[in-house]
Amino acid sequence: MEAIKDIGSAGTPGSGGFMHELSILSRINRAEWLPSPDQVLARCLKLFAEEDVPVKKIGDVFKVEGGLCSQLLKVANSAFYSHSGRIDDIYHAVATVGIREVKNICLAITMARQFGHIKMAESFDLTGFWRHSMLVSFIADEFAEGRPWIKRDSARLYGLLHDMGRLAMGGCLPEYFEKALQLSRAGNLSLNEAEGALGITHTYLGWILAKKWGLPEPIRFIARWHHDPLEGAPYSREAAFINIADYLANIIIEPYGIMRAMPPSGDILALADIGRNELENYMEKAQDIIKKADVIAQIFDNIS
Repeated sequence: MEAIKDIGSAGTPGSGGFMHELSILSRINRAEWLPSPDQVLARCLKLFAEEDVPVKKIGDVFKVEGGLCSQLLKVANSAFYSHSGRIDDIYHAVATVGIREVKNICLAITMARQFGHIKMAESFDLTGFWRHSMLVSFIADEFAEGRPWIKRDSARLYGLLHDMGRLAMGGCLPEYFEKALQLSRAGNLSLNEAEGALGITHTYLGWILAKKWGLPEPIRFIARWHHDPLEGAPYSREAAFINIADYLANIIIEPYGIMRAMPPSGDILALADIGRNELENYMEKAQDIIKKADVIAQIFDNIS
């Protein structure tokens, strides 16, 4: 496992003191402080990897997990999805919301619960985090259509989990999240740039968390390299794909009001086989996925 070798901005330790910084560094490289996945998350990851999953099989997963069931029914009965009366049957809910969206909900809720016992950083916007993750997932899914080199379900999964390291930072290193947010606002930097200046990035934490959870290699590399996809071999193409979806999601809704969306370079667009005109055309039809992401993100207000 690669290790972070220095912490602090311009060689200066943070306000917690140099020994405190070294203690944080040691904890990161051991990864013992990160939550371990439970059996429900493992089942949801397996479910996500399957293609052509029948409604009953997905419904059965939700039915045995009361919390999942109630959250899915909440989404199914929202104004966005429900147009024909109240839905109380979980299988009806799966059919109404759609299998792809239900997979996202299942995985996102169980992933959020891994951090349910951890107090998040005061400024961490959990609903905003999942809104952004859903947006990236939905955008990646739409761009994957007609591109045989990447499956739509894979694109959705990569988009949903690309920022898992930011969740880890907000929950397990709240002082660094707050410090990065302050630096971002004060220095007119993106949050990722501010993290880099401090020496601890959410992409590195995502790499560690994905390895600890035993997630497939493409997810690990995308979590690590989605901001620098040209460095992400052997999955640089997938990382470039998510980099572009991430850019569009940040254009649509800027997290924390400070995220400067950096346009993907020509090399990144070419690597992902996406033309710049496609980005412009996509922005014209983004309203539906914004509404869908908003509805689903609301269920994370009270996840524990």
